Amino acid sequence: MLVGFNVSISDMGSDVLATIFETKPTIFYRRLFLIGTLCVVLPLCLLRRVELISLASSVAVLIYLIFLMHLVFVCGLPKLFAGNPLKHVRWWRIDGLVHCLPVIASSLCCQVQVHVIYNSLQEQTHGNMRKALTYAVSFVISAYALAGLFGYLAFIEGEEGGESSALAGNMLTMYPENFVSALVRIGFLYTVTASFPLMLFPLRSALNSLLFEEPPHLCSDLTQIAGDLGPINSVKEVPVRRFRLMTLLVILLSIVVSQCTDKVEVILSYTGSLAGAIICYILPACVYLPTVSISSPNRLLAVLLLVYGLTVFVTPLFTFVGVDSPLDAAPVDQLRQEFAAPGGLHPGVPDPAVPHRLLQIQRPVSNHPSASRNVSYLHRVLQ
Repeated sequence: MLVGFNVSISDMGSDVLATIFETKPTIFYRRLFLIGTLCVVLPLCLLRRVELISLASSVAVLIYLIFLMHLVFVCGLPKLFAGNPLKHVRWWRIDGLVHCLPVIASSLCCQVQVHVIYNSLQEQTHGNMRKALTYAVSFVISAYALAGLFGYLAFIEGEEGGESSALAGNMLTMYPENFVSALVRIGFLYTVTASFPLMLFPLRSALNSLLFEEPPHLCSDLTQIAGDLGPINSVKEVPVRRFRLMTLLVILLSIVVSQCTDKVEVILSYTGSLAGAIICYILPACVYLPTVSISSPNRLLAVLLLVYGLTVFVTPLFTFVGVDSPLDAAPVDQLRQEFAAPGGLHPGVPDPAVPHRLLQIQRPVSNHPSASRNVSYLHRVLQ
């Protein structure tokens, strides 16, 4: 997840710098803004108590609310009332499910925050924790539903023949290049950077337990175990030097890995399929199956859980190998339809209308990061 945060910071930061200086986003802008942002957020990452960043999290929630109101009342509803965008909406597409399933599975990795939030409660009871989780999950579901629906209606564009144009994986790249869009990206930058320190708390604790703490010795006397280890919910303090070294090492490693791709959906997909599927489905099923008898009715449920986890685990292979990106394939498919149409163009015959048509195809994909690659590929197809 930290790698996905770095990719998001690079994308939105380079777009903001390009808007301010009226230039195109470059790899230099991406790396410069990423390093600068992480240097600013580093003091927050070195805090040893999660309660100290609660104010930053509250501001991030407020920014999300402002973004949703702008998306719904400024971008979505005016277009819904002005025209009829619903005729271009595709309510079901099987290849879209293949693309989205690993990203949805990435939400399974958020359970690592449960113990951090529980330890920060003033009254550590199951009722208070259940109430906090209910409010948080309800807000997230509502925010994602509104952003997905009205974002689709706001940026969907109809094409000839009634087909809808392809949408980018990152909705922020489809915003027009103006001052309001820059403010929206800056707000999202703040929300991502505010979430960065929160993700480090469970990661540091897990690394410290894995590398430096010895497992407790097996003992038949439960009172002796309780007397030696103390309360179950007690957390041992990490030494200051080790705490800082682990923080710097994790941030540096996440920066290096984030340079492998510029698509945040790729990071979320692999994170959800690998970490989410293994932790939440595959490992629990593998641990439970050897302990249950063959005749037990729960064994079938464990097998189904294992099969579902393996399905989520291998989905990215079909997503990025067997399925083409709709945005990348749309211009080529459009040209093929023109070639096959009666009286259409022939690949071997030059036509003066081709350059003008190419400009029309360039325009809807010019804001996408892979637009230059699409255009160069179109030139090769037309030759």
